[in-house]
Amino acid sequence: MTHDNDSTRREKSTESVVFSMFLVLVFLSPLPLGSNRPWAWSILEVGTFFLTGLYFFSHLGEGKSFGGIFREHFSQVFLLFLWTLVPLFQIVPLPASLLAVLSPATVDVNRFAGVEGGTLTISLDKTATLVEWIKYFSYFLAAFLVFTVARTRERLRLLAWTLLLSGVFQSVFGMFVYFTGPEDMSWWLTDNRQWVHGTYINRNHFAGLLELTIPLGFGLLLGWMRSSGIQGSFSEKLLHLAQNLSSRYGVVSSLLVLMFVALFLSQSRGGSLALVVSLLLVVALAHFRRRKSTRERRLILPVLIVSLIAGGWMGLSLLTDRFKGGTEILEQSGRVEVHRETTNMASHYPLFGTGSGTFRFVFPIYRTEKVQKFNDHAHNDFLEFMSEQGLLGFGLFGAAFLSSWLTMARRYLRRRDPFARGLLFAALTGTLSISLHSLVDFNLQIPANAYYFWILTAMGLQAAVVPHASLHPGRHGKGRREKTTTSFPSELSRRESS
Repeated sequence: MTHDNDSTRREKSTESVVFSMFLVLVFLSPLPLGSNRPWAWSILEVGTFFLTGLYFFSHLGEGKSFGGIFREHFSQVFLLFLWTLVPLFQIVPLPASLLAVLSPATVDVNRFAGVEGGTLTISLDKTATLVEWIKYFSYFLAAFLVFTVARTRERLRLLAWTLLLSGVFQSVFGMFVYFTGPEDMSWWLTDNRQWVHGTYINRNHFAGLLELTIPLGFGLLLGWMRSSGIQGSFSEKLLHLAQNLSSRYGVVSSLLVLMFVALFLSQSRGGSLALVVSLLLVVALAHFRRRKSTRERRLILPVLIVSLIAGGWMGLSLLTDRFKGGTEILEQSGRVEVHRETTNMASHYPLFGTGSGTFRFVFPIYRTEKVQKFNDHAHNDFLEFMSEQGLLGFGLFGAAFLSSWLTMARRYLRRRDPFARGLLFAALTGTLSISLHSLVDFNLQIPANAYYFWILTAMGLQAAVVPHASLHPGRHGKGRREKTTTSFPSELSRRESS
C-alpha cells in the first residue's frame, strides 16, 4: 500500500512538472517569429517531444491504458492521428508501376528529372515532407498533452490564462513598437511600423494568434457572469458596472479591448472580419440552447462596441481604407490567380498530392505571368492541403476538424456549467475564425498558430466532458479528490442532458 501511494504521488508530481513546463512552452512558442524558422520550430518540436516522453516515462511499468483518456474523443483523436501519418505514407518507396496508377503526374515529373523505374515516392521532395511530418506530429502531441495533463478544471483554466496572456503580450509589445518605433529591435523584427505585428513578420499571422486567444478572454468572462441581467434602477446598474470595472471582470474586459485595438491596428482585413463574424455566429448559436441565456449577447456586444470606439480613436480608419480597396488589392497581389493555379495544381495530383511541404517547390511550374512574386504558400490553407496531400490528407484533416467542431457545438448547446460553456465558446469561436481566415491566408502553416489551433481544439473537447463544479468538493472541503473526465460522462448525461 505504501509503495502504491508513493508511486501515485510520484506520478502526480511528474504530471505537475510536465504541465508547468507545457505552459511555459505554450507561452514562448509565438515569440521567435511565430516559430516560423527552422531553429524556432525545432525548439518547439523538441520541447513537445521531451514533455511527452517525460509523461510516458513517469508511467513506465504501470501497464496503464490510455484508452480511457480518449474514450470520449476517440473518433476525433483517431482522425487527427491518421492525418499526421499522411506525410509518412508520402515518403514510403513504391514501385514505379504502382505509383503510375496512384499518381501519374508524380511519375511524369520524375521522368522529366531523369528518374525512371525502380521505386519512387509520392512526395516530390522527401526531406520537405519529413520536416512537415515532424511538425504535424508535434501538433498532435500538444493535443495529447492537453488530454493527459490538463484534465481538471483548474488546469484548463491555467492553460486558458496562459494562451490569453500570450495574446496580451503580443498586443502590448506590438503596440509599443508601433507607437514608439525603437531602432534597436531591427535585429529581431522587420523594420516595418506601418501596422502592429507583435513578434511576427506577417501582420496576418499576428492577427491569427489574436483570433485564437481573444475568444479565451470572453470564455473566462462567460464563466464568471451571472445567468441573468442586473435588475433595478439606473443608478443601481451604474454602481454594479463600476464595481465590475474594478474587479477581475474589468481587468479581462480591458485586456480584450486592448487586444481588439491591436488586431484592428494590424490592418488585417481577413483576421478582423473573421473574428467578428465568428463571435456573432457563435453568439447566434447560443439562441438554439435548450436552456435560454443572454450571457453571450450581454458580454460580446459591449466589448465589441468599446473596442471599435477605441480602435477608431487610435487609427481604425487605416483598416476601413483597406476594406474599401479590398477587391483591387487582391487582384494586384495576384492572390486570386495563385488560388486558381493552386486548384489547377491539385487537379493533377488528386488523390495523394505532391507531398506535404512541397508547395513552394512545385507551384513555380504552374505560376503564370500574372503572379509576379515567389509564393511559399497558397494563401489558402485548404487549397494548400489539397495540393500537397490530395483528397486523402485534406479529407482526414477536414473530418478531424469538423467532427471536433460539431462535437463542441453539441455540448455547447447542452451544458449548463458556466466554466465549460465559456471554454466551449472560446474553442468554437477561435477555431471557426481561423478556418474562415484560412480561406485567404495560411495561418495553419505557421507553427505557433497551428500549435495553438490544435491546443484550443483539444481544450474544447475537454471542456465538453469536464465535470460540473457541483460534482467537485467545495473550496473548503478536505480529503476529497477532484473527479476526472474518465468517470464523468454518465453523470454529465444524467444532470445536463434534459
